[in-house]
Amino acid sequence: MKTLLQMIFMGAAGTAIGLLANSLSTESLPLLASADQFEMEVDAEIQVASSDIQDLWLSGEALFVDARGADAYAEGRIPGAFSLPYKGFDDGAVPEMVDYLPRDQMLVIYCDGADCHASQVVYDKLLELGFKAEFMKIFHGGWDEWKRSGVEVESDNG
Repeated sequence: MKTLLQMIFMGAAGTAIGLLANSLSTESLPLLASADQFEMEVDAEIQVASSDIQDLWLSGEALFVDARGADAYAEGRIPGAFSLPYKGFDDGAVPEMVDYLPRDQMLVIYCDGADCHASQVVYDKLLELGFKAEFMKIFHGGWDEWKRSGVEVESDNG
């Protein structure tokens, strides 16, 4: 019991010292994070404008790449989209699906929408694998915006 009390005391003392040091620091860390601290800005140069997305899809000039998980992809996707889930890159792994992506055709990567960063993760991973930025764009509005537009969708459910 004495050891347990000592551990609790040491933990409380360490926490108190840490909080005091943080409050006195010129570069203190926030104790609570807000959602806007985690917003990721997508560079405007790599975004496909929402007004251009349907024309790009209809023209067949681009291959759409769905960065969401397999379940979301199966439930609904942009017709003809290729599934490349961002989690497939976990632990430094490279999904074998990458081998099937063309390196000389425009890839438009999307996920759920503006609050989803999976498309940026896939974009960055593909850059690391030697894909050229000039052949990749991100559809920031993603699946949410595509559905809202009322255009054709595809799913495994028919």
